[in-house]
Amino acid sequence: MVELSDDPREREIFLRALRYYSDSCEPPELIAECPFSVDQGPGQRGCGEECLDILATYNAPSATEEIIDDGISVVRIVRPRARRSRLSNKPYDAREVYLTDKAKPPQWWSLASVLQGLIEEISTEPPSESDLIIERQERLHELVRIVGERGLDFAVHILPCLRNIIIVPVLAKLLKNQAIANNLSYIRIHTISWANSVSFDELIDWKISIPIDSMETHQGLPTPDAIGQWIFDRFTRTYLDDWTTESLRKEWDYIHGQETTPCPSNEMLIRVVSEEELSKVMADRLARSEQRVSALADSFIMRAIEFLKKRRRDDAVLLFKAATLKEPKSAKAYNNLGFCLLPDNPNLALQHFEKALTLVDGIDKRLVNTNRILTLAILGRPASAIDLGNSVLSADKMSGQFIYWLWDYNSLINDNIAQLIRCTDLGEYVRGLVEKISNKSFPPGK
Repeated sequence: MVELSDDPREREIFLRALRYYSDSCEPPELIAECPFSVDQGPGQRGCGEECLDILATYNAPSATEEIIDDGISVVRIVRPRARRSRLSNKPYDAREVYLTDKAKPPQWWSLASVLQGLIEEISTEPPSESDLIIERQERLHELVRIVGERGLDFAVHILPCLRNIIIVPVLAKLLKNQAIANNLSYIRIHTISWANSVSFDELIDWKISIPIDSMETHQGLPTPDAIGQWIFDRFTRTYLDDWTTESLRKEWDYIHGQETTPCPSNEMLIRVVSEEELSKVMADRLARSEQRVSALADSFIMRAIEFLKKRRRDDAVLLFKAATLKEPKSAKAYNNLGFCLLPDNPNLALQHFEKALTLVDGIDKRLVNTNRILTLAILGRPASAIDLGNSVLSADKMSGQFIYWLWDYNSLINDNIAQLIRCTDLGEYVRGLVEKISNKSFPPGK
Protein backbone atom coordinates (compact mmCIF):
# COMPACT_ATOMS: atom_id res chain seq x y z
CA MET A 1 0.00 0.00 0.00
CA VAL A 2 1.12 3.60 -0.65
CA GLU A 3 2.97 5.37 2.18
CA LEU A 4 1.86 9.01 2.48
CA SER A 5 3.67 11.99 3.92
CA ASP A 6 3.17 12.97 7.55
CA ASP A 7 2.46 16.52 6.43
CA PRO A 8 -1.36 16.81 6.42
CA ARG A 9 -1.28 19.25 3.48
CA GLU A 10 0.79 16.91 1.35
CA ARG A 11 -1.51 14.03 2.24
CA GLU A 12 -4.62 16.02 1.38
CA ILE A 13 -3.35 17.28 -1.96
CA PHE A 14 -2.38 13.75 -2.97
CA LEU A 15 -5.73 12.27 -1.92
CA ARG A 16 -7.78 15.04 -3.55
CA ALA A 17 -5.80 14.63 -6.75
CA LEU A 18 -6.29 10.88 -6.66
CA ARG A 19 -10.02 11.34 -6.05
CA TYR A 20 -10.37 13.55 -9.15
CA TYR A 21 -8.12 11.21 -11.14
CA SER A 22 -10.26 8.23 -10.13
CA ASP A 23 -13.57 9.96 -10.81
CA SER A 24 -12.45 10.99 -14.31
CA CYS A 25 -11.42 7.45 -15.24
CA GLU A 26 -14.21 6.26 -17.54
CA PRO A 27 -14.70 2.91 -19.30
CA PRO A 28 -14.01 1.37 -21.70
CA GLU A 29 -10.64 3.11 -22.22
CA LEU A 30 -9.95 4.11 -18.59
CA ILE A 31 -6.74 6.11 -18.15
CA ALA A 32 -3.91 4.43 -19.99
CA GLU A 33 -1.25 6.16 -17.88
CA CYS A 34 -2.57 4.67 -14.63
CA PRO A 35 0.00 2.14 -13.38
CA PHE A 36 -2.75 -0.22 -12.25
CA SER A 37 -4.68 -0.39 -15.54
CA VAL A 38 -4.06 -3.25 -17.97
CA ASP A 39 -4.99 -3.95 -21.59
CA GLN A 40 -7.91 -6.35 -21.98
CA GLY A 41 -8.35 -6.10 -25.74
CA PRO A 42 -8.82 -3.50 -28.48
CA GLY A 43 -10.17 -0.34 -26.83
CA GLN A 44 -10.66 -2.14 -23.52
CA ARG A 45 -8.78 -1.62 -20.30
CA GLY A 46 -9.36 -2.97 -16.83
CA CYS A 47 -8.08 -2.74 -13.27
CA GLY A 48 -8.77 -3.92 -9.73
CA GLU A 49 -10.04 -0.49 -8.62
CA GLU A 50 -6.86 -0.05 -6.56
CA CYS A 51 -7.41 3.71 -6.49
CA LEU A 52 -10.62 3.25 -4.49
CA ASP A 53 -8.81 0.96 -2.06
CA ILE A 54 -6.19 3.66 -1.48
CA LEU A 55 -8.83 6.36 -1.05
CA ALA A 56 -10.72 4.26 1.48
CA THR A 57 -7.58 3.31 3.42
CA TYR A 58 -6.62 6.95 3.98
CA ASN A 59 -10.19 8.26 4.42
CA ALA A 60 -9.79 10.59 1.48
CA PRO A 61 -12.01 13.71 1.26
CA SER A 62 -14.89 13.55 -1.18
CA ALA A 63 -14.75 15.42 -4.45
CA THR A 64 -16.47 18.81 -4.61
CA GLU A 65 -17.95 20.98 -7.30
CA GLU A 66 -18.56 24.72 -7.43
CA ILE A 67 -21.96 26.02 -8.54
CA ILE A 68 -22.23 29.68 -9.51
CA ASP A 69 -25.66 31.27 -9.93
CA ASP A 70 -26.37 35.03 -10.00
CA GLY A 71 -22.94 35.75 -8.65
CA ILE A 72 -23.37 33.38 -5.69
CA SER A 73 -20.84 30.58 -5.42
CA VAL A 74 -21.69 27.36 -3.62
CA VAL A 75 -19.31 24.45 -3.14
CA ARG A 76 -20.99 21.10 -2.59
CA ILE A 77 -19.76 17.57 -2.03
CA VAL A 78 -20.10 15.19 -4.96
CA ARG A 79 -20.89 11.54 -4.32
CA PRO A 80 -17.87 9.40 -5.28
CA ARG A 81 -18.25 7.10 -8.22
CA ALA A 82 -19.02 3.43 -7.65
CA ARG A 83 -16.67 0.55 -8.36
CA ARG A 84 -16.94 -0.72 -11.90
CA SER A 85 -16.09 -4.34 -11.24
CA ARG A 86 -17.54 -6.55 -13.93
CA LEU A 87 -20.76 -8.24 -12.83
CA SER A 88 -21.40 -11.91 -13.46
CA ASN A 89 -24.43 -12.93 -15.50
CA LYS A 90 -25.11 -15.57 -12.88
CA PRO A 91 -26.66 -14.43 -9.57
CA TYR A 92 -24.58 -15.02 -6.46
CA ASP A 93 -25.58 -18.10 -4.48
CA ALA A 94 -23.70 -18.53 -1.20
CA ARG A 95 -24.42 -22.24 -0.91
CA GLU A 96 -23.53 -22.98 -4.53
CA VAL A 97 -20.13 -21.31 -4.05
CA TYR A 98 -19.57 -23.46 -0.97
CA LEU A 99 -20.61 -26.71 -2.64
CA THR A 100 -18.31 -25.97 -5.58
CA ASP A 101 -15.32 -25.32 -3.31
CA LYS A 102 -16.11 -28.25 -1.01
CA ALA A 103 -14.52 -30.69 -3.45
CA LYS A 104 -11.15 -28.99 -2.89
CA PRO A 105 -8.92 -28.87 0.22
CA PRO A 106 -10.05 -26.07 2.59
CA GLN A 107 -6.89 -24.02 2.06
CA TRP A 108 -8.02 -23.51 -1.54
CA TRP A 109 -11.52 -22.38 -0.61
CA SER A 110 -12.65 -18.79 -1.05
CA LEU A 111 -13.35 -16.85 2.14
CA ALA A 112 -17.06 -17.10 1.25
CA SER A 113 -16.83 -20.89 1.37
CA VAL A 114 -14.79 -20.90 4.58
CA LEU A 115 -17.50 -18.87 6.33
CA GLN A 116 -20.25 -21.05 4.88
CA GLY A 117 -18.34 -24.13 6.02
CA LEU A 118 -18.16 -22.76 9.56
CA ILE A 119 -21.92 -22.22 9.54
CA GLU A 120 -22.53 -25.73 8.21
CA GLU A 121 -20.30 -27.42 10.78
CA ILE A 122 -21.21 -25.42 13.86
CA SER A 123 -24.98 -25.62 13.33
CA THR A 124 -24.96 -29.40 12.87
CA GLU A 125 -25.30 -31.43 16.07
CA PRO A 126 -21.95 -33.00 17.01
CA PRO A 127 -21.63 -36.79 16.47
CA SER A 128 -21.58 -39.13 19.44
CA GLU A 129 -18.54 -41.19 18.36
CA SER A 130 -15.29 -39.89 19.88
CA ASP A 131 -13.24 -40.23 16.68
CA LEU A 132 -15.85 -38.32 14.67
CA ILE A 133 -15.96 -35.62 17.36
CA ILE A 134 -12.20 -35.14 17.06
CA GLU A 135 -12.40 -35.00 13.25
CA ARG A 136 -15.11 -32.34 13.46
CA GLN A 137 -13.12 -30.25 15.92
CA GLU A 138 -10.06 -30.44 13.65
CA ARG A 139 -12.10 -29.33 10.63
CA LEU A 140 -13.50 -26.35 12.54
CA HIS A 141 -10.14 -25.25 13.90
CA GLU A 142 -8.66 -25.52 10.40
CA LEU A 143 -11.35 -23.17 9.09
CA VAL A 144 -10.68 -20.78 11.99
CA ARG A 145 -6.98 -20.77 11.08
CA ILE A 146 -7.80 -19.98 7.45
CA VAL A 147 -10.03 -17.08 8.51
CA GLY A 148 -7.00 -15.56 10.26
CA GLU A 149 -4.85 -16.08 7.18
CA ARG A 150 -7.38 -14.13 5.11
CA GLY A 151 -6.91 -11.05 7.29
CA LEU A 152 -9.88 -11.35 9.65
CA ASP A 153 -9.76 -11.47 13.43
CA PHE A 154 -11.83 -14.58 14.15
CA ALA A 155 -12.69 -13.64 17.75
CA VAL A 156 -13.76 -10.11 16.79
CA HIS A 157 -15.25 -10.47 13.33
CA ILE A 158 -16.63 -14.00 13.05
CA LEU A 159 -17.18 -15.66 16.43
CA PRO A 160 -20.02 -13.30 17.52
CA CYS A 161 -21.88 -14.13 14.28
CA LEU A 162 -21.49 -17.86 14.96
CA ARG A 163 -22.75 -17.38 18.52
CA ASN A 164 -25.91 -15.92 17.02
CA ILE A 165 -26.35 -18.68 14.48
CA ILE A 166 -25.95 -21.61 16.87
CA ILE A 167 -28.81 -20.50 19.15
CA VAL A 168 -31.58 -21.87 16.90
CA PRO A 169 -30.26 -25.43 16.32
CA VAL A 170 -29.26 -25.85 19.98
CA LEU A 171 -32.66 -24.55 21.08
CA ALA A 172 -34.35 -26.93 18.66
CA LYS A 173 -32.45 -29.84 20.20
CA LEU A 174 -33.41 -28.81 23.73
CA LEU A 175 -37.07 -28.52 22.78
CA LYS A 176 -37.15 -32.22 21.95
CA ASN A 177 -37.11 -32.80 25.70
CA GLN A 178 -40.78 -32.34 26.58
CA ALA A 179 -40.03 -31.56 30.22
CA ILE A 180 -37.76 -28.71 29.16
CA ALA A 181 -40.03 -27.54 26.34
CA ASN A 182 -42.77 -26.64 28.82
CA ASN A 183 -40.87 -23.47 29.74
CA LEU A 184 -39.85 -22.03 26.37
CA SER A 185 -39.10 -18.51 27.55
CA TYR A 186 -36.78 -19.73 30.31
CA ILE A 187 -34.95 -22.10 27.94
CA ARG A 188 -34.54 -19.39 25.32
CA ILE A 189 -32.98 -16.95 27.82
CA HIS A 190 -30.51 -19.53 29.07
CA THR A 191 -29.61 -20.69 25.57
CA ILE A 192 -28.76 -17.09 24.72
CA SER A 193 -26.74 -16.83 27.94
CA TRP A 194 -24.82 -19.95 27.02
CA ALA A 195 -24.12 -18.71 23.48
CA ASN A 196 -22.90 -15.36 24.84
CA SER A 197 -20.61 -16.79 27.49
CA VAL A 198 -18.92 -20.06 26.57
CA SER A 199 -15.60 -20.62 24.82
CA PHE A 200 -15.40 -21.54 21.15
CA ASP A 201 -14.65 -25.19 21.97
CA GLU A 202 -17.67 -25.42 24.28
CA LEU A 203 -19.78 -23.70 21.66
CA ILE A 204 -18.93 -26.14 18.88
CA ASP A 205 -19.46 -29.11 21.18
CA TRP A 206 -22.95 -27.88 22.13
CA LYS A 207 -22.06 -28.36 25.82
CA ILE A 208 -25.10 -26.79 27.44
CA SER A 209 -26.93 -27.80 30.59
CA ILE A 210 -30.29 -26.62 31.86
CA PRO A 211 -30.57 -24.86 34.25
CA ILE A 212 -27.43 -22.75 34.08
CA ASP A 213 -27.37 -21.41 37.61
CA SER A 214 -23.75 -20.32 37.67
CA MET A 215 -23.92 -18.34 34.44
CA GLU A 216 -24.73 -14.66 34.15
CA THR A 217 -28.05 -14.20 32.36
CA HIS A 218 -27.79 -12.34 29.05
CA GLN A 219 -31.15 -11.08 27.83
CA GLY A 220 -29.79 -9.82 24.51
CA LEU A 221 -28.43 -11.73 21.56
CA PRO A 222 -24.68 -11.69 20.87
CA THR A 223 -23.72 -8.43 19.15
CA PRO A 224 -21.39 -8.96 16.19
CA ASP A 225 -18.74 -6.43 15.23
CA ALA A 226 -20.03 -4.17 12.42
CA ILE A 227 -17.20 -5.13 10.04
CA GLY A 228 -17.61 -8.82 10.84
CA GLN A 229 -21.38 -8.68 10.32
CA TRP A 230 -20.87 -6.98 6.96
CA ILE A 231 -18.38 -9.59 5.73
CA PHE A 232 -20.57 -12.37 7.13
CA ASP A 233 -23.69 -11.01 5.42
CA ARG A 234 -21.82 -10.34 2.19
CA PHE A 235 -20.55 -13.86 1.75
CA THR A 236 -23.18 -16.04 3.46
CA ARG A 237 -26.51 -14.27 2.80
CA THR A 238 -27.51 -14.74 -0.81
CA TYR A 239 -30.16 -12.00 -0.85
CA LEU A 240 -29.33 -8.37 -0.03
CA ASP A 241 -32.74 -8.05 1.58
CA ASP A 242 -31.50 -10.39 4.35
CA TRP A 243 -28.52 -8.19 5.24
CA THR A 244 -28.54 -5.94 8.29
CA THR A 245 -28.97 -2.25 7.57
CA GLU A 246 -25.45 -1.51 8.81
CA SER A 247 -24.04 -4.10 6.39
CA LEU A 248 -25.87 -2.40 3.50
CA ARG A 249 -24.32 0.93 4.54
CA LYS A 250 -20.83 -0.53 4.68
CA GLU A 251 -21.25 -2.15 1.26
CA TRP A 252 -22.39 1.21 -0.11
CA ASP A 253 -19.31 2.92 1.35
CA TYR A 254 -17.08 0.13 0.05
CA ILE A 255 -18.24 0.34 -3.55
CA HIS A 256 -17.76 4.13 -3.41
CA GLY A 257 -14.21 3.91 -2.05
CA GLN A 258 -15.11 5.04 1.48
CA GLU A 259 -14.78 1.74 3.36
CA THR A 260 -11.77 -0.54 3.49
CA THR A 261 -12.06 -4.28 3.47
CA PRO A 262 -10.51 -6.43 6.21
CA CYS A 263 -9.80 -9.23 3.74
CA PRO A 264 -7.79 -9.33 0.49
CA SER A 265 -9.34 -7.53 -2.48
CA ASN A 266 -9.42 -10.72 -4.57
CA GLU A 267 -11.75 -12.27 -1.97
CA MET A 268 -14.20 -9.41 -2.41
CA LEU A 269 -14.41 -10.20 -6.13
CA ILE A 270 -16.04 -13.55 -5.32
CA ARG A 271 -19.19 -11.48 -4.97
CA VAL A 272 -19.73 -8.22 -6.82
CA VAL A 273 -22.68 -6.07 -5.72
CA SER A 274 -23.91 -3.44 -8.16
CA GLU A 275 -24.73 0.10 -7.07
CA GLU A 276 -28.17 -0.19 -8.69
CA GLU A 277 -29.06 -3.43 -6.91
CA LEU A 278 -27.86 -2.10 -3.56
CA SER A 279 -29.60 1.25 -3.88
CA LYS A 280 -32.97 -0.41 -4.51
CA VAL A 281 -32.73 -2.51 -1.35
CA MET A 282 -31.58 0.46 0.72
CA ALA A 283 -34.38 2.65 -0.61
CA ASP A 284 -36.93 -0.06 0.16
CA ARG A 285 -35.53 -0.44 3.69
CA LEU A 286 -35.75 3.32 4.24
CA ALA A 287 -39.28 3.51 2.84
CA ARG A 288 -40.51 0.88 5.27
CA SER A 289 -38.89 2.73 8.18
CA GLU A 290 -38.90 -0.45 10.21
CA GLN A 291 -35.85 -2.23 11.57
CA ARG A 292 -35.48 -5.61 9.98
CA VAL A 293 -34.85 -8.74 11.92
CA SER A 294 -32.06 -11.06 10.92
CA ALA A 295 -33.22 -13.85 8.64
CA LEU A 296 -31.44 -16.60 10.52
CA ALA A 297 -34.26 -18.97 9.58
CA ASP A 298 -32.81 -18.98 6.05
CA SER A 299 -29.69 -20.71 7.33
CA PHE A 300 -31.70 -23.78 8.28
CA ILE A 301 -33.84 -24.26 5.20
CA MET A 302 -31.62 -26.93 3.65
CA ARG A 303 -31.47 -28.87 6.92
CA ALA A 304 -35.25 -28.72 7.22
CA ILE A 305 -35.60 -29.96 3.64
CA GLU A 306 -33.40 -32.94 4.50
CA PHE A 307 -35.66 -33.69 7.48
CA LEU A 308 -38.80 -33.40 5.35
CA LYS A 309 -37.40 -35.67 2.67
CA LYS A 310 -36.77 -38.30 5.35
CA ARG A 311 -40.31 -37.78 6.71
CA ARG A 312 -38.90 -36.33 9.91
CA ARG A 313 -41.42 -33.50 9.89
CA ASP A 314 -41.43 -33.16 13.68
CA ASP A 315 -37.72 -32.32 13.62
CA ALA A 316 -38.27 -29.69 10.92
CA VAL A 317 -41.14 -28.22 12.94
CA LEU A 318 -38.95 -27.94 16.03
CA LEU A 319 -36.27 -26.18 14.01
CA PHE A 320 -38.57 -23.39 12.86
CA LYS A 321 -40.47 -23.29 16.14
CA ALA A 322 -37.16 -22.37 17.72
CA ALA A 323 -36.56 -19.83 14.93
CA THR A 324 -39.83 -18.04 15.73
CA LEU A 325 -38.75 -17.80 19.37
CA LYS A 326 -35.48 -16.15 18.41
CA GLU A 327 -36.99 -14.12 15.56
CA PRO A 328 -40.54 -13.25 16.68
CA LYS A 329 -40.86 -10.68 13.86
CA SER A 330 -39.57 -12.97 11.11
CA ALA A 331 -42.26 -13.73 8.57
CA LYS A 332 -39.96 -16.28 6.96
CA ALA A 333 -39.70 -18.23 10.19
CA TYR A 334 -43.49 -18.38 10.54
CA ASN A 335 -44.02 -19.29 6.89
CA ASN A 336 -41.47 -22.10 7.11
CA LEU A 337 -43.00 -23.35 10.36
CA GLY A 338 -46.44 -23.41 8.75
CA PHE A 339 -45.06 -25.23 5.73
CA CYS A 340 -43.59 -28.00 7.89
CA LEU A 341 -46.86 -28.33 9.82
CA LEU A 342 -49.12 -28.29 6.76
CA PRO A 343 -49.45 -32.08 6.11
CA ASP A 344 -50.11 -32.98 9.76
CA ASN A 345 -51.73 -29.94 11.33
CA PRO A 346 -53.23 -27.70 8.62
CA ASN A 347 -55.27 -25.66 11.12
CA LEU A 348 -52.17 -24.56 12.99
CA ALA A 349 -50.25 -24.15 9.73
CA LEU A 350 -52.88 -21.71 8.48
CA GLN A 351 -52.49 -19.63 11.64
CA HIS A 352 -48.74 -19.36 11.05
CA PHE A 353 -49.21 -18.38 7.39
CA GLU A 354 -51.62 -15.64 8.41
CA LYS A 355 -49.16 -14.49 11.08
CA ALA A 356 -46.41 -14.32 8.45
CA LEU A 357 -48.52 -11.99 6.30
CA THR A 358 -48.84 -9.51 9.17
CA LEU A 359 -45.05 -9.12 9.52
CA VAL A 360 -42.81 -6.93 7.37
CA ASP A 361 -39.45 -8.53 6.73
CA GLY A 362 -39.24 -9.04 2.99
CA ILE A 363 -41.30 -12.23 2.84
CA ASP A 364 -42.49 -13.33 -0.59
CA LYS A 365 -46.25 -13.00 -0.06
CA ARG A 366 -46.92 -15.01 -3.22
CA LEU A 367 -45.23 -17.99 -1.63
CA VAL A 368 -47.15 -17.61 1.64
CA ASN A 369 -50.44 -17.34 -0.22
CA THR A 370 -49.56 -20.37 -2.33
CA ASN A 371 -49.16 -22.36 0.89
CA ARG A 372 -52.45 -20.92 2.16
CA ILE A 373 -54.30 -22.07 -0.96
CA LEU A 374 -53.22 -25.68 -0.45
CA THR A 375 -53.99 -25.48 3.28
CA LEU A 376 -57.51 -24.17 2.68
CA ALA A 377 -58.15 -27.01 0.23
CA ILE A 378 -56.97 -29.63 2.73
CA LEU A 379 -59.21 -28.07 5.39
CA GLY A 380 -62.26 -28.60 3.16
CA ARG A 381 -62.62 -24.96 2.12
CA PRO A 382 -62.30 -25.22 -1.68
CA ALA A 383 -64.26 -22.06 -2.46
CA SER A 384 -61.94 -19.95 -0.30
CA ALA A 385 -58.91 -21.70 -1.81
CA ILE A 386 -60.06 -21.02 -5.37
CA ASP A 387 -60.88 -17.38 -4.61
CA LEU A 388 -57.45 -16.85 -3.08
CA GLY A 389 -55.76 -18.64 -5.98
CA ASN A 390 -57.51 -16.50 -8.59
CA SER A 391 -56.72 -13.38 -6.58
CA VAL A 392 -53.04 -14.29 -6.43
CA LEU A 393 -52.84 -15.05 -10.14
CA SER A 394 -54.59 -11.84 -11.16
CA ALA A 395 -52.73 -9.55 -8.76
CA ASP A 396 -49.12 -10.72 -9.03
CA LYS A 397 -46.58 -11.54 -11.67
CA MET A 398 -45.84 -15.11 -10.70
CA SER A 399 -42.71 -15.65 -12.76
CA GLY A 400 -39.19 -15.22 -11.48
CA GLN A 401 -35.77 -16.88 -11.40
CA PHE A 402 -36.25 -18.60 -8.05
CA ILE A 403 -36.46 -22.16 -6.82
CA TYR A 404 -39.22 -23.00 -4.35
CA TRP A 405 -39.72 -26.10 -2.27
CA LEU A 406 -43.44 -26.94 -2.19
CA TRP A 407 -45.70 -29.85 -1.34
CA ASP A 408 -46.87 -31.94 -4.29
CA TYR A 409 -50.58 -31.09 -4.20
CA ASN A 410 -51.54 -34.16 -6.23
CA SER A 411 -50.09 -36.65 -3.76
CA LEU A 412 -51.25 -34.66 -0.73
CA ILE A 413 -54.81 -34.08 -1.90
CA ASN A 414 -55.34 -37.49 -3.54
CA ASP A 415 -53.50 -39.85 -1.21
CA ASN A 416 -52.67 -37.77 1.86
CA ILE A 417 -48.97 -38.40 1.18
CA ALA A 418 -46.59 -35.51 1.84
CA GLN A 419 -44.05 -35.33 -0.97
CA LEU A 420 -41.66 -32.44 -1.61
CA ILE A 421 -41.11 -31.01 -5.08
CA ARG A 422 -38.87 -28.28 -6.50
CA CYS A 423 -40.74 -25.57 -8.37
CA THR A 424 -39.33 -22.84 -10.61
CA ASP A 425 -42.66 -21.44 -11.82
CA LEU A 426 -44.93 -20.41 -8.97
CA GLY A 427 -47.64 -19.26 -11.35
CA GLU A 428 -47.82 -22.65 -13.04
CA TYR A 429 -48.04 -24.36 -9.63
CA VAL A 430 -50.90 -22.12 -8.48
CA ARG A 431 -52.82 -22.54 -11.75
CA GLY A 432 -52.47 -26.31 -11.51
CA LEU A 433 -53.51 -26.27 -7.86
CA VAL A 434 -56.61 -24.17 -8.56
CA GLU A 435 -57.57 -26.49 -11.41
CA LYS A 436 -57.07 -29.51 -9.16
CA ILE A 437 -59.28 -28.03 -6.46
CA SER A 438 -61.95 -27.06 -9.00
CA ASN A 439 -62.20 -30.61 -10.35
CA LYS A 440 -62.24 -32.45 -7.04
CA SER A 441 -64.93 -32.96 -4.45
CA PHE A 442 -63.76 -32.21 -0.94
CA PRO A 443 -65.62 -33.58 2.06
CA PRO A 444 -66.09 -30.89 4.73
CA GLY A 445 -63.24 -30.74 7.22
CA LYS A 446 -60.90 -32.92 5.13
